[in-house]
Amino acid sequence: MVKPGRVPGGKAVQEDLRKRRAEIKEFARQILSEHTWDDQILIVAHGNLICFLVSTLAGVNPKTAVLFEISNTSVNEVIIQNGSFLYLYRTNDVNHLLPQQIT
Repeated sequence: MVKPGRVPGGKAVQEDLRKRRAEIKEFARQILSEHTWDDQILIVAHGNLICFLVSTLAGVNPKTAVLFEISNTSVNEVIIQNGSFLYLYRTNDVNHLLPQQIT
C-alpha cells in the first residue's frame, strides 16, 4: 500500500497532487471526451499520479487514491466507453518484471 510521506528533500506526494488536482481532472476529462473505447493511449507517469488519475476517471474520491497499490513500472489499464469510465481492466500488473525489480 502506498503511504503518504515526504521524499527526502522533496514535497509530500499528497500535497503535490492537491496542487495539481484541477490539472489532473482536466486531463481525465480530455481523455474521456477525445478518445473512444478502441483507442489505445499510453500514459507514463509516477505511480501516485496514476492512482489519482485512475480514481478520477472512475469517479472515486481522489483523496482515497493513495489506497490503490501501484508499483513502479506496473501496467494499469482502464476501459472507456461512450465518454465515460467503464471499468478497471488491469491494475498493478508487474508480470513483465523480475521479482527483484518490483518496488
